[in-house]
Amino acid sequence: MAIRQIKSGKAAGPDNIPAEAIKADVAVTARILCIIFSKIWVEKQVPKD
Repeated sequence: MAIRQIKSGKAAGPDNIPAEAIKADVAVTARILCIIFSKIWVEKQVPKD
């Protein structure tokens, strides 16, 4: 899974979420991303926040 390949110890991106937080619980992160991507797919629009 790509989440496990994220490099730790790097600066957070524009979302200010550090890699360590994303990798802390891969199953939860994957579920959250699935919800977000499903919403984008259905609405055909990327959320602004």
